Parts: sequence; structure tokens; C-alpha cells
Amino acid sequence: MGADDRTKANSHAPLTVLIDHFASTDHPIVFQAAFEGEPDLTAAGEYHIDEIEHGRETLWDEAAVALEELLRGPKNSESSSPRSESLSESQSERIAEIRNEDWGHTFTTNLRAVTVPTSPSRSDTSEIDHYLRNLSTVFDPLAGDYYKLEGETLHGKGALERSKRKRSRRCFNRVLEGEVVSGGKLSRSEPDLHLDPAELCNLVIVPSTEHLTDEAVKETHANPESRTALPGLDAAQRRQYTTGMVLGQDANSAVEGPLRLPPGRQTRHWLLCGATGSGKSQVTNRILRSLAETTPGPNVLFEPKGDNMCLNYLMAHYQKFGDLDDVYYFREPGTLPAISFFDIRPALEAGHDRETAVKEKADHFHALMRMILGAEKHEQAFVANEILTFLIYALFDPKHGDDVFGLDDFVDAATRMHRHQELPGISDINADIHDSLASQFAKDEHQFDTTMGAVLNRLNRLKEDRHLHWMLRYKPGRKSNGDDLYGFHQQETHFDFSEFLDEDVTILFDLGDLTLDAQRGFTTVLLSNLWHAIQRRRRTNPENVVNVILEEAAPFVATELVADQLLPQGRSSGLSLGFIMQYPEQVKSWDDGNGAYEELLTEVHTKLIGDISMTDRFAKTFTHDELSVEDVRNRNNRMAAGEWFTKLVSPGFGEDRPAPLTLHSMPIVSGHPESDEPLTAAEQQQFDEELLPEVIERTEDEYGLYVPTHEDAMEWSNWSDTDQWADAPPVPDGDEREETDEREVVDPEVETEDADAQQPFDEFGPDDGDDDRPDERDDSDLTAQADLSDSSEAETTDNDPADVASGAVFFDPPTDEEECPVPDRELHRRRLSRDDAIFLKRVLDAMNRDLPGYTLLEGMDELQEDLDEVDVEVLIEQELLERGKVDRRPYYTVLPAGREVLGETLTAEEGIGDLGEKTPHKVGVELLVRWLEILEEVDRVVRYYQQSSETVFDVAAFGADDDLVWVGEVEMSSNNAEAVVSDYEKMAAVDADVVWAFPSRDDAREIANVLADAERLPGSVSGRAARSFAQIQERVESFEAAGMTTVQTFRKMEKKVTGDSS
Repeated sequence: MGADDRTKANSHAPLTVLIDHFASTDHPIVFQAAFEGEPDLTAAGEYHIDEIEHGRETLWDEAAVALEELLRGPKNSESSSPRSESLSESQSERIAEIRNEDWGHTFTTNLRAVTVPTSPSRSDTSEIDHYLRNLSTVFDPLAGDYYKLEGETLHGKGALERSKRKRSRRCFNRVLEGEVVSGGKLSRSEPDLHLDPAELCNLVIVPSTEHLTDEAVKETHANPESRTALPGLDAAQRRQYTTGMVLGQDANSAVEGPLRLPPGRQTRHWLLCGATGSGKSQVTNRILRSLAETTPGPNVLFEPKGDNMCLNYLMAHYQKFGDLDDVYYFREPGTLPAISFFDIRPALEAGHDRETAVKEKADHFHALMRMILGAEKHEQAFVANEILTFLIYALFDPKHGDDVFGLDDFVDAATRMHRHQELPGISDINADIHDSLASQFAKDEHQFDTTMGAVLNRLNRLKEDRHLHWMLRYKPGRKSNGDDLYGFHQQETHFDFSEFLDEDVTILFDLGDLTLDAQRGFTTVLLSNLWHAIQRRRRTNPENVVNVILEEAAPFVATELVADQLLPQGRSSGLSLGFIMQYPEQVKSWDDGNGAYEELLTEVHTKLIGDISMTDRFAKTFTHDELSVEDVRNRNNRMAAGEWFTKLVSPGFGEDRPAPLTLHSMPIVSGHPESDEPLTAAEQQQFDEELLPEVIERTEDEYGLYVPTHEDAMEWSNWSDTDQWADAPPVPDGDEREETDEREVVDPEVETEDADAQQPFDEFGPDDGDDDRPDERDDSDLTAQADLSDSSEAETTDNDPADVASGAVFFDPPTDEEECPVPDRELHRRRLSRDDAIFLKRVLDAMNRDLPGYTLLEGMDELQEDLDEVDVEVLIEQELLERGKVDRRPYYTVLPAGREVLGETLTAEEGIGDLGEKTPHKVGVELLVRWLEILEEVDRVVRYYQQSSETVFDVAAFGADDDLVWVGEVEMSSNNAEAVVSDYEKMAAVDADVVWAFPSRDDAREIANVLADAERLPGSVSGRAARSFAQIQERVESFEAAGMTTVQTFRKMEKKVTGDSS
């Protein structure tokens, strides 16, 4: 443009159009805006305005004025004054435009574009010429009334080809070097623009996506505005987050190092949410190790996923500190903490009165039951829950009770109340409790039996998992008369969080190998102990923080123990709770009306959120100034893996909370196997052979509870069949049976706790929860219960369960059509009921795949839901039936004696079953069939495929061409190594892949090592290769053995076929 035209019209963001052009071409192209600052041109701008006002703004005007002065003489000063009153409209606008420019800050700017033909053809070059001519029009909006922009195509200049190349090369070098070129004063055109900052920004700052076309956004892979980085913290704020727990890296901060949460702000609690695979575990490992480095006090992790997170942390800890001396590792169920749950001694030591301590313990017990049963089912049985509460009060009676008791004592008290209408000793101060319990004895006998059945069923749910049972029965400092096994472990061993509150230790609870119920039960028991510990804590160091991290935390946040006690009240005792879950709304599904979700949002002040769907309520906690709820949701929905939308706690009391910011995950913590700095081979060997065994042994010796095996029980116990029958319920009226020596009822007064512990109370029927109806308390209803057949009018009888009303019962009530398969005389001789025989027949039909509407993947308890008089324990005692489990579901096997009673056989033929096969094995076969059916190469699957008269495969799978592609073996726990080797050789002999299915990971490892000992596999499965099932599977597959291609567990197969990725 001209030398005097040092301004331009307002820009129309030419880069928007330029990017659209780029998106429409297939040629590589580069655009460059090279600029450099100019000296202050304010005086030049004022001179320019003066020239316009005096009519000298162009060379022609200058010549005209000079000629006029030559002919007429110089004008006097008065006549040479500005002639603003005679300025044209265009000249006035011109002056206004000049005055709008920032002449104090201007830049000399060159605009260049370089493109390269994709082929040397002439047509391709012509296409580029046309494209560049169109491209030059992009900057037309920069032109004004007194100047315009013209594009110059350099390769078209010069008469000779050599001249063209030389000029083009020179200009291309300017692009490479970013050189800025300016023109001469006398030239009519110049290669440079003179722009103020606002104008220059429109040429160097890419417009936001809302100003681009959809095609431009797509082709340029532009980030939407919601993906642009938030400004982050200013330097003063940022310096307040430089000590303590590592949260992540703030890419926009000039302050070096990761952003950290200071110890003094950790007690405001924190939340980490993200989808599966978002990197939560890596963030947690980094957090945990940084706490060990920077924050005094214990660090506790509850880890239920079983994905080696605890082991990976131990390696990272070792790499950083050189040892594991300050770590305790409870790898459940191998190492149980020796904790006593029904124990009010810690609360009494904290100064609480006895009544408050007992009430809290009762509340914590019901929190535990909600974890096991689910809140809805737990609350259904109001009367049963009330009885359990009053029994707890009675067992803690200040005169006749104790300060600690075990689950077996609890079961014994409930059993005596049921069988003999006996109550624990209760002092006068608790007379109201005695009266409430005694009032149950006035009920109709059937109603009383059903209510007490619900009580005992609840207690026996706590006994289903052997390890949870042993932890709940533990009562350190007390002995149990008549319990041979109680003294098996060291009585003085005791785990209590109060011992660690002022210690710099890390405590890991690895719960991945426990059942879901046991995981939740363990965690609730430990959190209860933690609550009593922090209540009696006297905090001497304000920097000392008890950091507790809960993975999969949603169910626990919803409990009153956490929502009403630990979360709002723990802060004053230096407790910091870190909750990790997929999304915060998970808490709502567990919230039983105590406002836990709102408590989570208000009490947790630091939040790190990955790419999850946010509700408006949760997004509102991130709003700040101009960041609306919609902005928050849009930004969070576009978080990439490893990015965390973060809201920080305020740096101090009375200070403003920082605006939300985006943090990036730190690199995987060193020492982790997947990090850039894993353990060296020598370090790994020392960890595996010395440090890990040592930390496990030390944890067991100091704080572990030993759970005896079944072999221990046989060796140490003097149990007999008679003892085991001690827990059987009384025979209901109308079904009294003749007593014989075969079934001797032992005096309840001499029952041992172990008899209680071993005898399940399934005979009381399903826990239907209907004993909580209002009229159960009404004595007038006792007469209404007389006619039990009038179920349509009965409001409260427990034989009209809610589960039946909702359609949960699998079978309709037995009718005359379902005939009893055993003659009455035989039933009487064996002291069996008709329901016993019908149940036995149903189980056998299910085993023979001959029970309509039933599959073996459903469990077998439902087969007895409509049979009120069935007594499974009697069938088991008479060796007619055997109980088993698959993945926590109960199953039964009809034994040979049971088949003889029924006069039927177990079907052994292709597609149905095998000789001598028990139900858990059949379930494994069914799972293996379903697993094979989803494989792409499999067209059909045959159960119990008979290849020859002597060769039968549990499962065989065929391809589309009917060729054998897989064979499979379901291998249960076995001490018969020869049978295992025989199965291996049978399958190794066929030209097909081979899958082995096992009930558990331990069985897979054991059988693989049996085959290794027999030299059928080239190596064993032990050490690091046996830590998880995935590692066992990887190890086996690496052998490429002819008779074992891969291995599966029942649970893994079920998750695969059901699509359950949890």
C-alpha cells in the first residue's frame, strides 16, 4: 500500500476465510504472517492528520499546493490554518480512522503463502495458480478507500526459468527465516503492512471454532472453545499449592513442579471421578506416594478391584524409599486384620457414655447389614431389625453383658430366643429392652418363627463368607468356653487404627480376592473402627493428617457412618477422606434418604473429574464467574484421557476459591512396572524374594488374624455329627417327627459356639422382610393369623412375602399336579416332608437339564422358595444332597442315595451330562459352552461330546465346515494328578485349541503346576506370574502347549458371556 496510507479499515477476521480455503485444497500449504515492531509513530500520525486538513494528503495535492504558492505566493499564517470547516465527509472519516489507530504500538508485517504441487504436471501447476489468485482475495477486507492489497505469484515473475527459480528461492528463504521486508518511500507499492496490535491479532490468532465452518473444523481438527485451556491460577495463588499431596501438572503455570494440596487443606476431603480406563489408578498411586513423602501421619488405601494396584504401589514405594519398613499390607483373605467389631471399649476410652457407644455400635451394625443385603431389603424387615438392635443392647448390658462380644455370641442369643424363648440377662436399667424382646413371645407361633427366621437369616448372611465371619467373631481379650477353635489364633493380636494415627505409615487393604459382600463388610467394619479411633484422638501436630482413600467409594459414602459421621466430623480430628468412583451420582443409588449425595457435594472441596457425564447439580459446584453450568458440562465432556477438570479448595480460611482449571496427569510413578523407570532386574528380584514376603509376614505377625483351614478344623476340633445338629431349628407343629438315634437333638445348654458357627440357618426360609408390617405389633392380629389360607386378606403374614408379590419367586406354589415323587411310607421312615422330596426331584431334574424354564446359571435356592417345609439340612445330613457354590450362588447335587430314594438316575449322554458329575461341574460346563459360543470361529458347541467309546470331552466346538476347532475341560479341585494328566493327554491328541476352565484362580495355578511337575508343561506358574489370573493366563498361553492353549475361571467366563465388565 502507499507510504502515507498507514491505516486500514476494520478487519473482518480474514483468517476465518483463509482456513476455509485451506480446508478445501488437497495441496500442502503454509501461511506466514511475519512481523516486527516499529518505533513510536504518534508524531507521524499527527502529521498525517495535519496534511489531510491542509489538503496535502497525496503527491498530487502537494504539487497543486506548490504550484499555487509559486503563482500566488505563500499563504499567510491565518489562511494556512486548518480548514476543518471545509473538509469533505470522506476526509473527516479518514481523520477519525487515523485517530483510532494505536500509533504508539505498530508493527511492520509481511503476509506470505507457500504451496507445493502434488505432481509436476502443467495442469497441476495451473490449478495452483488459480488457487493462489483466489487466496489473495481473502485479505480484501484489509483494503481501504486509499489503498488496496494485491497478491504476487512469485514463480510467474522473470523472463527466464532460471530467473523465476532464483526469485522464488530468495522469497522462500525469507519464509524459512521469518524475515520482514519493508518497501521504499518513493514506491507506489510496498511489500509490508503497518498494523496496530488489534489489527495484527486478526492475522496471527486462529479464530475460535464457532467462527469456522463445519468443514474447516473437521479438516483442521480444531479444538472447540470448550477444549481451550482455562487460564489457571495466577502466580500468587499457584504458590499456595506447592506442598503436600500431588494432584497433577498445571500446564499454564509459570511455577515449577506439580500442583499439590497442602496438608492443612487435605482435611476438606477430595473426590476423583473418571470412567474406566481414565487413569484413576495411576493418579491414586502418585497421590499415595506423595503423601508418604510430604505429609506426616498414616495413609490408608482400601482397594477392592484386585488389579495389582497395591503391589504396583509397593514397588513404587520401594523404588522411592529403598524399603517397605513403614508399610503394612493386608492382602485379603490371606491376611485379615485382627479387628473386633462388636466392641465398645474404644468408644468408652474416648469418653463416650455407654448408651451413646452402644447406640453407635448398633447403627454401625445396621450399616454393615445394608452393605450386605442392600438398603431396600434390609429396611423391609422392621421387626427383625428391631430385635437385632435390642439384642445388641442386651449383650452390651452394663451388669449382665460385656464390653465386647463376637458374632457367634450374637447368633447364640438369637437362637436361644427362638428355640427356648430365653433372653440374655438384662439389668433393670434396660427393662424396656427386656419388655420389647419379651413381647415377641406373645405372638402367634408361626409369626414368631417367621420373624425369628428373618433375624437368624440376617445374622447368617454374615457367616456365609468364612473370612468375614471369623473377623466378626473375634473378641480380643476374651475367651470362649467350649470353643476349641477360638484359641487357634493369638488372642493378644489386635488391629486398631488408634495405634497408627500419629505414625508415618502406609496401610494397604487389598480386597480384590474377596466376594463383593465380604469386601463391603470388611470395609464397613474397618471404617467403624476408624470412627472410634479418631474420636479419641488428641491431635498434637496440626500438619499430621490421617489420609484415607476409598476406591469404589459410592456405597460407603451413602452410609450414615461416612455421610453423617466421618465426612462432616472427621475434619476436626485431622481426617482426610479421598473418594474414588466413576461418577458422583453413584452415591444416589445407595442413598437411603440420609442426604449423602448432597453431603458429598458440600463437604468435599477438591474435585478432579475426568470425561464423565455431569448432572446440572454436580456441574454447579464448578461454576465460577462467567463459567456457567453449561460451560462446565461442555468442557468436562471434552476432557481427554489424562486430563482432569479440577476445582480446588480455597488456599486458606476466608480466602476465595480459585477458578476451575485443567490438570494433566503426572507420568506413571517410578517403580511401577509400566513406568519409564521400573525396578531393575536386581531390584525386582529383591522385591519378590525378600521385601514382599517380609512385609506380608510382618503384617500377619503384628496385626493379622489367622483363619483356620478345614484341615485345621478337623485336627483341632472335637466336633461330631451330633454337635453339628445342635443348631437345627425346632420342628414346626404339625410336622413332628419321631426321634431316633440317627438324629439326636443336643441340649442347647451345652452347644458350642463352633456349632453355631458351622450350622447355617437356611431352614428358616428366605428373608422376605414382611415381619415389619404395622399390625404385627397388634395382638388382635393373632386371631387373624389363624386361617393362613386367607392370604388375600392377611396384611402382615410372612408367608405372603414381598418377593412373591413382585414375581421374584421362580416357581408357582406347588400344586396337586406336582406330585410327590416318594411314597408317604418312605418319607415317614426317613422323616422327610413331601416338600423335601419335591425339592430333591427339582434338583435332579435341573442336573439332567429337564426342568422347564430353568438354567444352571441361576443358582438353586429359588428351587425351594415356594416349599415351606423343605429342610435342606436334613437332606444333607442323610447324604441325599450335597451343597456347593459357584461364584457365590448356591447349588445342590443329588447324591446316589438321593437318586435311589427318587428311583431315578443321573442322565449320562452326549448333550446332557457325564457319570458321577456334580452340579458345580455342570455349571462350569454350561459357562464354557456359552464362552465358546461367542467366539468368531465357532459355529456350534456340543456338551459332553463323545469322540469315541473311550474319549469324551466336556465341551467340543466346531467351525462352519464342521471341523473341530476347540475342546474344553472343566477341572474342579482335585488331588488326583493322574486324572489331570490323563485329561491333558486326551486333549493334546486332537488337532484343536484347548481351554481349561476352573472354579478359581488358585485351582488354575494348582493344576498348571501339576502338569508342570508331570513335564506336560515346560514351566511352572508361580511368583510374579501367579499374582493375578491375567498373569496366570498369560504364562500358560506363552507355553503354547498342545493340551492347554488357554485357561479360564468360572467368574471370568460369566463376565464375558454376560457382558459384565465390572
